[in-house]
Amino acid sequence: MMMMMMMNWFIVKWISLCLISEILGQQIEEKSLTMSSGVFDDQYETCVDKMESKILEGLLVKEKNKNSDLDKAWNEAAKKWESKKGQVSVPRGFRDEYGIALMVYSNNKSNVYSNFNNAVRNYQNTTSDNFPYHSLHFFLTRAVQVLRSSCWWKPWSVYRGMKGVHFQHEQNIRFGQFSSSSTDKQVALGFGNHSFFTITSCFGVDIRRFSYFPEQKEVLIPVDEVFKVISLTKQGNSYQYVLETTKRRCHHYNCHNLIGGYNGDCVYSRGVKMSTSLVILSLLFGFPFFLLPLPVF
Repeated sequence: MMMMMMMNWFIVKWISLCLISEILGQQIEEKSLTMSSGVFDDQYETCVDKMESKILEGLLVKEKNKNSDLDKAWNEAAKKWESKKGQVSVPRGFRDEYGIALMVYSNNKSNVYSNFNNAVRNYQNTTSDNFPYHSLHFFLTRAVQVLRSSCWWKPWSVYRGMKGVHFQHEQNIRFGQFSSSSTDKQVALGFGNHSFFTITSCFGVDIRRFSYFPEQKEVLIPVDEVFKVISLTKQGNSYQYVLETTKRRCHHYNCHNLIGGYNGDCVYSRGVKMSTSLVILSLLFGFPFFLLPLPVF
């Protein structure tokens, strides 16, 4: 009898612990979704060549030597890119390092993915010398600029799912980091639905052909794209946001690693305006856009 009572007690205790763990596992953090003034949003306007030279002449090697996760992720991505790049059409001026950086970022199972995003979001709490991802940030930024620098094209319709977090939001927002989204709603739901975003994005880039996981149908949204919050619907623990691109980008940092460039006001990027004559010629005669001359930032 005593043995049976003890067994029942242990069973009840075990079930209680499981229930507590489940409840704790469902705790949802409240965060703010704003214009994110403290994030690292450098666009390298007027200093692309200088920054590229600094990275290739030693900064990338230095950062890899100090960060074993980055070193491993970069080297693995470089091998994959070498075998893949012959099958990928890229615009003129697209460097191998851009493709490697996209592959590094797309590997969301790597420690670099979460550590890099966290470092970008919290840049205001560090110094330029202590930020360990200048090379990766630069190459990702350039990749996005080169692949889709204009809002001339039809915006993407994409989805982004997150778990364990709800957001209090302003009318206009930026995600405050490079943000993964998917053209497939079910894929996005697989990443969570505590906060679920339906998004139109002008400056997002389709990176399926650069991705470790092409089946995720990923569109990479840059740090500096500005969105308007159209609606928020609450369904139980799920907050469902509808975001619409403002067709604008803005940044606070510029050439920060080189000259410490920072502006308290969000500076709207010059962006790239496609020449109307070039667009018409392309449409009339079938020139692929990737053969058109690239602008210089």
